[in-house]
Amino acid sequence: MARHSAIFFASFLAVTGLTGCASTGDPNQGGLFGWSETKAQQRQHDLRRESESAGQAASAESGRTAGLQKKRADMEAQLASQRRQMDFLERDLKSIQANLANEPDATGALESELARLMREQESLSANDTLSIDKKLQKIENLKSDVASLKKRNDALKKTR
Repeated sequence: MARHSAIFFASFLAVTGLTGCASTGDPNQGGLFGWSETKAQQRQHDLRRESESAGQAASAESGRTAGLQKKRADMEAQLASQRRQMDFLERDLKSIQANLANEPDATGALESELARLMREQESLSANDTLSIDKKLQKIENLKSDVASLKKRNDALKKTR
């Protein structure tokens, strides 16, 4: 009987030991007696909240990415516009240069101004460090100077 009591007592301790373990809401832990439905529901709620939070973060990042892509497209369009303007300026300057080369009455001042504007145009075309706004401002200034030189060149042609 003592042996029977010892087995009963050992079984009792084992069963109460299992039920006395901390319960969990994770189905992969806890075993038969360590699982708690309340903790499982709380765990599911926490997982849903984390999933929603991750979804919101992904949505915000997607919006940020779309904004950056639009900004990049706008900047690329501005750069393309600047390149076209620089090409027009270069053609105008070469046209003036050809006219002055064929003009016997061309003054040194006109030729000097043309050379300065051509250097400025080449320098501006090669400069990738200026901000878009600064480059646009310099292009506008250069366009104004080229227009002024064109007028002077046209006036010289009319006097012939």
